[in-house]
Amino acid sequence: MFYILVRPYYYSTTLNPMVSHKMYCPWTNEPLLFDTVEDAKKHLKSQGITTQLSAQKFILAGDYHLSHGEYSRPDYWIRKCRKTT
Repeated sequence: MFYILVRPYYYSTTLNPMVSHKMYCPWTNEPLLFDTVEDAKKHLKSQGITTQLSAQKFILAGDYHLSHGEYSRPDYWIRKCRKTT
């Protein structure tokens, strides 16, 4: 199983900055899980996140307007779920 990690970039002096988190489903508020890396890539492509930085690291294509305190656009990493038993 795979998930997508969203890593925003904020200045250290920003009050209440967004922190790294898993990409969630807006209707169920649960993390999106994918069976394969290709499924995760298809989901990112459907969201307009198409610029590939490395094998499993992507950013939003086109213009990006920074929020207050943000210094760069967020990264989207496809990561493997690690389960401990």
